[in-house]
Amino acid sequence: MMFRRLDLSLASLGFLLKRKWFVCVLVCVALSLVVSGVYIIESRRPITTSIVLHIDGKSLEVDTQSTTVEDMLQDEMIPLAKRDYISVPLQTVIEDGLNIEIRYAKNFTITSKGQTTHYSSTAKSVEMALEDVGIALSDDDETSPSRKSTLLANDDIMILNYVKNMEETLEDQPLKTITIYDDTLLKGQSRIAQKGTPPTIQKQVQKTYLNGYALNEDPNESIVKTEGIPQIVVVGTKEPEPVYVEPDIEVPTTQDNILITQEEGVSSALVEEIQATDNQSMLPYDGESQETLTGFELTAYTAHYASTGKHEGDPDYGVTASGTKVMEGRTIAVDPSVIPMGWWVYIDGLGYRKAEDTGGAIKGKKIDVYFESEEYANFFGRKKGYTVTIIGPNKPDDISS
Repeated sequence: MMFRRLDLSLASLGFLLKRKWFVCVLVCVALSLVVSGVYIIESRRPITTSIVLHIDGKSLEVDTQSTTVEDMLQDEMIPLAKRDYISVPLQTVIEDGLNIEIRYAKNFTITSKGQTTHYSSTAKSVEMALEDVGIALSDDDETSPSRKSTLLANDDIMILNYVKNMEETLEDQPLKTITIYDDTLLKGQSRIAQKGTPPTIQKQVQKTYLNGYALNEDPNESIVKTEGIPQIVVVGTKEPEPVYVEPDIEVPTTQDNILITQEEGVSSALVEEIQATDNQSMLPYDGESQETLTGFELTAYTAHYASTGKHEGDPDYGVTASGTKVMEGRTIAVDPSVIPMGWWVYIDGLGYRKAEDTGGAIKGKKIDVYFESEEYANFFGRKKGYTVTIIGPNKPDDISS
């Protein structure tokens, strides 16, 4: 029975094989089985992909069968800490040609204003590292190494903090002084007629500070804030009146003069002339007068060449400045601003005289007394402390003609 069924099956198969369509179906089924088998085998085989890793600037090609970036790092034993940088998420699926950048955090220090602090960063440059740790720089600040320098491990970054301030100061300028000369104020005296104030200038200076310490100053401009008031000083030019202290002079008597002249070797004729002097001239004047002055200095002169520069026979020999002829016992040379020309005076100890002449050296309270004798004029010398009474232009009554 079994063989009969087998015969029938074979017969049926032979019948079918004789049909083309059946053959085609059979071939397709076989091919399908083969493809399915290959797919199953290939799908179970691990897939290898090529990626490029950029680790701290160095490129590395890696062939990996990992499916994610995290698996690839574990498979390749590439460490990655919390502070390190990776350019893609760890769960990113690996694809052929994938580029992954990894930067390891670098330890570095920052020194600013004398304080040093430790940091770490995955930044590429110094500038980016400072931004990463939250340090902002101004446009004037500088760093060492420079901002654009590549950040290296264990770098010591020094921040040069520059601050520029425009500062203003007020400065007093020299006080302007105006001097006025006053001939009514005694020489050596002065007074302030107007109190002055100095002008002020506002100066602008740009100061640069480095890490809090002054580095340099750059003057900008100066502005006049106040003009100031000049100080006016009045200075005296008036010559002080000479103050003479009248000495206690014992007026010599005629006999005293005789003794002196004899000791000096004066001639006997001159002694007789002195003895003939009117004793009334030794007494103070008590008549009418215009003014009495003290402290006069007396000298003596003659008409000769030694006193006047003229010789006997010259046209003006013996002629005074007022045009009169000199006369002993009458003529004196005076300063007209003190004793008017032509006026009579009384000189204590000498007697009446008339102001008829002047002299180049006769200024102020000086009187040059005229004598005929050059010998006596030299003997007379210089005498101080005399009192002179100015009488006036009229001849006193008690003078004999």
